[in-house]
Amino acid sequence: TGDESVRDTLRRSVHADGVMTRLTHEIPDIPHITDLRQRLSALRDRFALAPVEWVDPSLAAGTAVRGVHITQLRSAVSETAAAAGAIAPTFSDPVITPHVTPIRSRHLRELRDAVAALETWKLCRS
Repeated sequence: TGDESVRDTLRRSVHADGVMTRLTHEIPDIPHITDLRQRLSALRDRFALAPVEWVDPSLAAGTAVRGVHITQLRSAVSETAAAAGAIAPTFSDPVITPHVTPIRSRHLRELRDAVAALETWKLCRS
């Protein structure tokens, strides 16, 4: 629970010297990412923005969530907010560094909140 993992499963690769070299999280219910992508696609269509060319466009259950997935979602949300005339969201851990920054549940929470705010903005501004 909390910020320790996205879905309780944490995979780590550690060198013999104890230095962590890779940190990824697996979420068995990848629909969190897929749902955000679908909702963002609808918003981007509404505000006449081009579709996003997602890295790993078809995510399956058990797929490791990578920093690029979060970074792409953040960029798409920020670009959509700008097109809507809304204030761009801010994110904790503003820079996701591959193999350094662990993907946390709060990253997905922040994205869900930002998308929900844009959906509300869309309804108020239509």
